[in-house]
Amino acid sequence: MQFLLTLCRHEARVYFQQGWHQVWLLLWTVSCTLSCFGAASILEQEQATLSPLFQSLPWLGSLFIPYLGMQGWSREKYLGTFPWLLSLPAPIGLRVLAKFLISLLLLIVAFILTLPWLGTIFYLGSPDRGLLFSGYVGCFAIACVQLAVSHLISCLFTRRDYAYGLSFLLCALL
Repeated sequence: MQFLLTLCRHEARVYFQQGWHQVWLLLWTVSCTLSCFGAASILEQEQATLSPLFQSLPWLGSLFIPYLGMQGWSREKYLGTFPWLLSLPAPIGLRVLAKFLISLLLLIVAFILTLPWLGTIFYLGSPDRGLLFSGYVGCFAIACVQLAVSHLISCLFTRRDYAYGLSFLLCALL
């Protein structure tokens, strides 16, 4: 457990000292907002539902989530820190889990940023709470699978752009 916390701290430091995660969160939130309130606007449906968001989240996930995955193992290989990471006295499973948990943390923050739309939906009417809950759980489960696929593809390639391209294709096929 101590190794996992140490590896998670290291990964969090590496992940969050770069500014790209803030840009990623901004683009994710803007894209989700446009899909929810844009073309298939929930304001025009005369129903209190987030179904346009739930229908577009898997597609937005296939576009944005591979970016989280490609930052994992292919970055280590590209920077040459992969042998250092393997020399740590921790099992390989904990290293994989630490990388996945930190990118999952960023994904959880991205989903938390969509929660204010629930206030809008409840203001507009009385939605089905079970439908909203199951929609969020389903979209989060799909996003976790897409993140796992992206991390798997990231292990196979040294170049991050190849990892992103193949992850995008596989996630779009899911």
